[in-house]
Amino acid sequence: MTRAKRRASDVVVALAVLVLAGLGTWQLERRDWKEALIAERDALYAAPPIASWHEAKEYRRARLEGRFLEGRALTVGFARPIAALALDDGTVALVEAATRPAGRVAVEGILRADEQGGWAVPANDAARGRWMTVETAAMSRALGLADVRPFWLQTSPLPELRNEHMGYAITWYSLGVALVVIYAIARRRLAVR
Repeated sequence: MTRAKRRASDVVVALAVLVLAGLGTWQLERRDWKEALIAERDALYAAPPIASWHEAKEYRRARLEGRFLEGRALTVGFARPIAALALDDGTVALVEAATRPAGRVAVEGILRADEQGGWAVPANDAARGRWMTVETAAMSRALGLADVRPFWLQTSPLPELRNEHMGYAITWYSLGVALVVIYAIARRRLAVR
């Protein structure tokens, strides 16, 4: 191997190691961010249910009382029922409700803001009644509702936030170390020839 090729390969490997180290460091920063996010959500879950809508915030617990509006429900995805609950103050809240008993009810859950669909989630199609994510304003219009609260109530368990960023960081750093070791061995073998 010529001296120019050795230098070029040294530069390429050094750049690759820097990129791998950068990715590992980025994952450590993401780990810290995720730990803070988990702590914030845990505190919101642990707080008592809101006493008024002025305290409403995503991921706060709430206990809503009222009556389900007959015929004012739709399905999100393939099996998540969302129904309109007329509250005592005259407003309406969208509630995840598999069953909708007649009469006055109390429903407990977690307040949620509108969901954001990802690249793999089709867009909502209100005209066809196809809902893949909860979108409070559009769903309220589709159900012919007015004065709807901006948060909806999720009654099913929330997915647990996982924090696997330390493992990802170790993977990136390990790949950098492995690259250096493999390159050193290859350089030594080529030098012997």
